Amino acid sequence: MPTIRQQRVSELLFEELSIMVGSELTDPRLLLVQVTSVVVSRDLRNVKVYVSHDNEEVTKEQVLKGLRHATPFLRRQIATRCTLRSVPELLFYYDDTPERAARVESLLRQISTGRVEPPDASVAGQDATAPATAQDATGPGIAAVFADDFIDGDDMEYIDDEERDDNSDEAADVTPPAQNRNEI
Repeated sequence: MPTIRQQRVSELLFEELSIMVGSELTDPRLLLVQVTSVVVSRDLRNVKVYVSHDNEEVTKEQVLKGLRHATPFLRRQIATRCTLRSVPELLFYYDDTPERAARVESLLRQISTGRVEPPDASVAGQDATAPATAQDATGPGIAAVFADDFIDGDDMEYIDDEERDDNSDEAADVTPPAQNRNEI
């Protein structure tokens, strides 16, 4: 668990690096780069900066190379803008969370519409008729996870929270811990 000092330094560096990377760097490889997260080490000497970009013309390797090239400038700017005892070493990593989130969202959209497209054979590196995973071969996959949230699979009618609470005996017996502390 990060200390309060780590959290404060992390927030400060996130703000400053977001401004610098977003508007002050003139490298064409870094036009659409966004800082997604900053993680500070316990001794405050190393900082992991996670970035993503929206430019499809530039690869993530080129983005990281451009950021490594701009690291001395960024460190000088941090030294002048922030009141830190020592300027931390900046280590840049590519954050592919936005791409993975978009992929999961598209899969969930496909499942909700009832059509699941088979994976592209060239991407998966296997025969298009073979199941992509063991889960594909054995059952419905992620749809089974959400099956108990629906009344009928054909209608896809969602159970609202009130009906779910009425069916559950445990919900009526459990009181939040904060209420118990107030009563004491």
